[in-house]
Amino acid sequence: MGSLKGTGPLFLALLVACLLLCASTQGPRYQKFLWQHHDNPRTDVGRDYCGAMMQRRGMAQPCKDINTFIHASRAQLRSVCRDGGTLYQGMRRSKRPLAVTTCELKRTQGARCIYRSHAASRQFPLAQGWIPNQPLPKREASGAAALRTAGEYAKRHGTAFATIIPRVSQVDNSSDFLGNVPHRRHPGVLHLRSVRLPAELVKAAQLLVEQSTVHGLKDQVVSLTNYLWSRKRPLEASELQRRGQQLEQQLREKVQPRTADASSPLTDAEVEKLQRRVLNRLRKTTYHWEALRYTDELSLVYMVARLDGGFAAVSRAFHEIQKRAPAFAPRTLLDFGSGTGSVSWAAHGAWGQTLCEYLCVDSSAPMLALAERLLQAFSLNELPSLAERRETIRTLWRKKEGFLVLVENGTKEGHQMLMEAREIILGGGDKVAHDPREAHVFAPCPHHLPCPRLNPEQPLPCNYLQAYHPLPFRWNPALKEELFSFLILRRGPGVGEEPWPRITQAVLGRAQHVHCHLCCADGSLQHAVITTRRHGRDLYRCARLSHWGDRLPVTMPHGEAVPGE
Repeated sequence: MGSLKGTGPLFLALLVACLLLCASTQGPRYQKFLWQHHDNPRTDVGRDYCGAMMQRRGMAQPCKDINTFIHASRAQLRSVCRDGGTLYQGMRRSKRPLAVTTCELKRTQGARCIYRSHAASRQFPLAQGWIPNQPLPKREASGAAALRTAGEYAKRHGTAFATIIPRVSQVDNSSDFLGNVPHRRHPGVLHLRSVRLPAELVKAAQLLVEQSTVHGLKDQVVSLTNYLWSRKRPLEASELQRRGQQLEQQLREKVQPRTADASSPLTDAEVEKLQRRVLNRLRKTTYHWEALRYTDELSLVYMVARLDGGFAAVSRAFHEIQKRAPAFAPRTLLDFGSGTGSVSWAAHGAWGQTLCEYLCVDSSAPMLALAERLLQAFSLNELPSLAERRETIRTLWRKKEGFLVLVENGTKEGHQMLMEAREIILGGGDKVAHDPREAHVFAPCPHHLPCPRLNPEQPLPCNYLQAYHPLPFRWNPALKEELFSFLILRRGPGVGEEPWPRITQAVLGRAQHVHCHLCCADGSLQHAVITTRRHGRDLYRCARLSHWGDRLPVTMPHGEAVPGE
């Protein structure tokens, strides 16, 4: 395509989706852009791509009118702002067509959004800007007020490009920061390259599938996966009542001016009509939570869909305990919401020599039977109310003497449920008589303060990626990634543990500097730009070789703020 023609809704959606990309490739706005518009490679979600993706990405409550997904790598998108794009009407246009899918709302069916899908390859424009720490094009500079660096851009637009604790976090080659350990294995490294399921577990799963009579297994797996990722917490009765009252007030204000006397009460017929309208509106706008009833067939589908991903997520959480608390040697395991038993398998791989007792608890008899033949962590969302979640979490905590590990899907709902559990445990009021030790957050938070990602204006999930080798079925690729959120609590403070910040996004390496997004011990989120000159070669190399989810070995003194550049 040599030129862009037309300004229809599809073109406008693609233009709006890309407006902020060149201006800043860091921070929550960029992460929101990726979450809403980036899908590479194109996710295999069955026939209804738009319906599944809009639901999975949280844009179907309420239904978003139009949205575009770009199927290109992040490097390709960033290159448009450089040599991969050309100037076009004050913007930059990609030189090569990129694959996109545009989802346009066709109609609504109850609470379901029906989308029309348009797949194409096209060139698209990006708003003129620059990559952080890159100078503006010369033609954009005008006088002393011209913005020259990303640091000045941050001051102008309020983005925190922070340095890492000047004068305190300086780490150079003369310190014993690393000893004889290479940079790629620095003490903050916690990630796993990829996870493989035990061979015995893979064979057992394959045998169960071969013996089953389930038809259309692949389609059922895709459908169940999409449903689990789009699932939300059940709405509390008090919240439902509040919404109903608010909606009734809005509708009443529309009805009252029509009457002769606005202060006169409504007739019985008008009140009944108003109540019907409120109920109909609530049915259309409220998420209808239902408990999953696992039959033998659904249990098998769940095993194929979630066994490998659940095993990978829990293995990553257990690996952090092993790495940071090597002396911990558990003798018993309580697996609440055990599902297919992936937690027991992961625990056996980590502490098989010391574990003597495994207790798996699940409300579904078919699921327990399946777990027995295979010999999950994601179960908080199966509890129908906040009161039951609170009671269950407190019961689990009372039964723990070591660590409590909670794992959920890496969505906003999953993260918020974990933060609920965190506040319940840290709030106290449920002391164990024989164990007076207080609760402490072991991971991923380096603090006990409110989560900085739960911003009321723009909440973002705190989640992590774990690569794994899926079950060897014909529709699975060789390698997949599991997006999950987790929380590890322990009794008593850790001895000798440093409050190192956690890396909350992918590390971005650039020429002679590294961008790291950190959750710090003071409860703040910081975007740190690390260089050799300012922070020393060791810290620079450690940051460059770190990954999303690792801890960066740098400390912050109590009460010292981090100034921007």
